[in-house]
Amino acid sequence: MGTDADLHLSDVHLRADCSDAGCDLPCETVFPFAEAADAASSSDDAHEPTAAVDEDGDLLCARRKRRKLATPGRGRLRICHALATPLSDVGLQVWRGALLLCDHLFARESAQLLDGAVVLDLGAGCGLTSAAACLAGARAVFCTDAHTASLRNSANNADANGVGGLVRVRRLDWSAVD
Repeated sequence: MGTDADLHLSDVHLRADCSDAGCDLPCETVFPFAEAADAASSSDDAHEPTAAVDEDGDLLCARRKRRKLATPGRGRLRICHALATPLSDVGLQVWRGALLLCDHLFARESAQLLDGAVVLDLGAGCGLTSAAACLAGARAVFCTDAHTASLRNSANNADANGVGGLVRVRRLDWSAVD
């Protein structure tokens, strides 16, 4: 696994509660998302975009404010993931970009576009956005990655969120030129 200096921390490592991980990876987290109905009824100031960056130059984007969900369990994704990995295994982590994309997928406008769509998720990592696309209305998602452990974890996460029959996990290495 390498030394601590070789480890890269995930974007959620400070807020994750990993005391009760029920999976092969060290952490299982429930991520709440605003549902389409909530997003549609919210005002335009529900989230304030920001152009701030962190010390590494990564864009700091605010997620939508969480709202109470009318149906418990909806708008939530349970994902097994790692908090720190070597660079070769970062697909086992949850990235801030995946959280923002899930917010977007659950927004009313996106949910209308996803209704019955077939989606291709490139570099899916732990499969968070693949599961979100299915829950937001896609009829099928091709969840792809080059990393075998990420693919196995994506399939497990899809099953855990009740969309295993809609998520088709496939190996795709776009760095391998045929």
